[in-house]
Amino acid sequence: MKNKTFYIVRHGETFASKNNVDYGEMQFSAEILEEGLPAIRKIGEFLKSVNNSKNYTSELLRCRQTSNIIYQISGKIFQPLDLLNEYLEPDFKTFKKRIQKLILTLEMDENEIFILCTHGAVISALKYLLTKRKYEIENLLDYPRTGTVLIIKNGKDKLMDFNL
Repeated sequence: MKNKTFYIVRHGETFASKNNVDYGEMQFSAEILEEGLPAIRKIGEFLKSVNNSKNYTSELLRCRQTSNIIYQISGKIFQPLDLLNEYLEPDFKTFKKRIQKLILTLEMDENEIFILCTHGAVISALKYLLTKRKYEIENLLDYPRTGTVLIIKNGKDKLMDFNL
């Protein structure tokens, strides 16, 4: 996707992400942990200088909380977008099609710079589809930890860790 830049934020730390366990019944209600707030605040400070007008967040609570903290610091307003929700589909093929639809939606948008707040599986899909143009099930778990921003521009990716 030429001339588009993506700042992709993985939501703040949760009990499940911290302990590398499945969200289970907490998929929609998992909250970010207090200990993950410093990284989110640093991300907000970093994103303050990004000159853009389109910001989207997953509808799930942990992303809405994360994007709200970023908003408080940076003034950047995030719109909920269901295409950024976690991998909830019954199979990989359906999930991959949703992410391809997300990419087409952003490709058709006149804006060139986007900030997206989302989940690990979505980040791995975006990373592979935007840099390698292919995404396979074996790539599903290749995503960064919470408190990070993956920047994708011109088919190249750069990971910034704000947990330090």
